[in-house]
Amino acid sequence: MTNEKRKDIEGMVGILKQLDRTSLTLIKNGAEILKARQAVS
Repeated sequence: MTNEKRKDIEGMVGILKQLDRTSLTLIKNGAEILKARQAVS
């Protein structure tokens, strides 16, 4: 993994840590929908 990718992931984790449970649930559900759409395509 490159340092740039590592920094991107660390930044994303920092943002996610600040969110409340409802927001995290919305993000998780959205990601699952996108995953399902990609599987169909």
